[in-house]
Amino acid sequence: MSNYIKVGFLSVFFVVTIGFFGHWLGGRQGALFAVIIAFSLIYVIFTVGNTMAFSIFTSRRLEGQDPWGLGDTLNKMVFRAKVHMPKIFVMESAFPTIFSSGMNKNEFAIFVTTGLVKTLTPQETEAVIAQQLAFLKRKDILPAMISAVLATAFLSLTENYSTIKKSPLINRIVFAIFAPLALLLVRLNVGRKNYLSADSLACQWLDNPIHLAYALIKLDSYAKTQPPEVPFSLGHLFIVNPLTIGNWGRYFGVQPPIHRRIHRLVGYYPI
Repeated sequence: MSNYIKVGFLSVFFVVTIGFFGHWLGGRQGALFAVIIAFSLIYVIFTVGNTMAFSIFTSRRLEGQDPWGLGDTLNKMVFRAKVHMPKIFVMESAFPTIFSSGMNKNEFAIFVTTGLVKTLTPQETEAVIAQQLAFLKRKDILPAMISAVLATAFLSLTENYSTIKKSPLINRIVFAIFAPLALLLVRLNVGRKNYLSADSLACQWLDNPIHLAYALIKLDSYAKTQPPEVPFSLGHLFIVNPLTIGNWGRYFGVQPPIHRRIHRLVGYYPI
């Protein structure tokens, strides 16, 4: 399915669902009001949705001093990938990870934590940047971002409604309706194939795919032993699943198992 068709499906699904919820609360007037709000939210998503990524960690755009050589690495991989140059942001976090965001090529951005550049070797850092560029080149980031924003809206709706209606039973009903819808939005539009395809494409630009395999193992180990606090609806944006805690939130991580990704990269596991 084309990514543009996916985005259209997401938008229609969101409007219809919000309209149904509005009708449940306030009849026809409630439905009309809810649909207006839904269309307004979609407009906001396409105009300022990219700013949501900045709320995950404190970040700054990489300009001037670059002790890690990230700018040179990005330039090298962009030349090989033949993609539009994304912005690169450094996040102050000990947790090693990397993810991308952007609604169009002029907004594409790659976010790298200080923990990542301290944990990975230069070759491994180059490999994960290449993987993110592959995600951008394939335009997988568009449905991923839309899914993230809409899923966040659904989860926020359950929280806001819970503060208005103090009935535990009604709160559980609302959560039981909208939390699975948020999960469905992510799983229908961001599949394991996206990550596997991005991994394979990135290997075409790398001198040796083993570096990406080693990087994935390291990042997965940190995610399982020192998981960060990440909104459930944003877990699929990361290169490896950071939602490994033992509750329903881990289902928002749709990345393939690391052993499967490594086997696809180098042909065997373990390495």
